[in-house]
Amino acid sequence: MSQGCGRDGQSDGILRPEAQLRVEAKPRPLETFSVSVRNPGSLMYPVPPNEAARLKILDETGMLYSEPSYNFDRLCRLAADLFETPMATVSLIGKDVQWFKAKFGLDLCMTAREAAFCNYTILHDDVMVVSDALQDYRFKRNPLVTGDPGIRFYAGAPIVFSPTLRLGSLCVLDTRPRSLSALQKRCLKSMGESLGTEMRLIYSVRMMHQTLRRNAC
Repeated sequence: MSQGCGRDGQSDGILRPEAQLRVEAKPRPLETFSVSVRNPGSLMYPVPPNEAARLKILDETGMLYSEPSYNFDRLCRLAADLFETPMATVSLIGKDVQWFKAKFGLDLCMTAREAAFCNYTILHDDVMVVSDALQDYRFKRNPLVTGDPGIRFYAGAPIVFSPTLRLGSLCVLDTRPRSLSALQKRCLKSMGESLGTEMRLIYSVRMMHQTLRRNAC
């Protein structure tokens, strides 16, 4: 699937639905999430109940569509090396897009949000593992699975900004089915937590600068 590399370059955005469905989202079966539908037969994805607050914080960090960052790129490459996967990303989930703040082994700069595995990862604090996307009803029709880059394995750790607010995921990807051990899951979760710490620091500095500018006026 071909995507642009900037805000104006996106070629496959989501048309907002005329209606929303309600489904149960695992692993929290008692909590419901709205599901956006582009048109009959298109991909559906869950949306956190605090989506407005999540998007507000993401916007205030200034990270969406931002320039590459050494710290994020370094951690992304480290994840690929550590888990021996050909691809890794730091994915931020915007209103209609999945933006790759950092990436390794992947040519895309972003995708339509409906193609993001991370829509499910940001629903909870645990690492999400998809051992074989072709065998998972949520992803077997995903264009990133059926076409390039041919994702079969996905593991993502949420980037937790604060309790219940998850801005994206640190993901490792492979073109063949596989799994992670319990130790590997803990390592990936720790790496995702470090990104959450980095995002909070960036947010705090940005807010401090805005306050100083207002006080100087």
